[in-house]
Amino acid sequence: MLIEWRKEFESINNMQVDIVQDIFSECTGSTLTETGKKKIAKFIKKYGINEVCEAVQIYIDSYYDSQEDRFIKNFETIGGICFNRERQKTDKSIYWVNKIAYAANKKFDYLEKWKVRNILQGKVHSEEECEYLLDIVGESSSWSDLKDSLLEALE
Repeated sequence: MLIEWRKEFESINNMQVDIVQDIFSECTGSTLTETGKKKIAKFIKKYGINEVCEAVQIYIDSYYDSQEDRFIKNFETIGGICFNRERQKTDKSIYWVNKIAYAANKKFDYLEKWKVRNILQGKVHSEEECEYLLDIVGESSSWSDLKDSLLEALE
């Protein structure tokens, strides 16, 4: 009975890894290595299949260079995405800081998001502040202008 149950459990785990592999294959044309499958299984065990599927899609959208058919970040980034999404659910300030950083990166594609995060970390405490700072991002004409405006607003 115990052996039968274990085989069923392994079968379910393998099906979940296959689901993630299907997402990966559809988006990149590549398959996961055995090491990749083991990492995905570990992430699924820790964060759940839905969260890992979301993280894989974010990973592909953010870090896959289809022209060069390669990723610009390593596979462990998926675990980091899951971890950060989990933290954002309990600490809204992380969500707001990331939202502003992504908006700034979208406007100034040469800008590295961590630079904005470093300025904002621990300083955005409400959705209203987030919206105000997003307005500053929208009105800024350069990274230098944005940096100065953010620092002034947060004084």
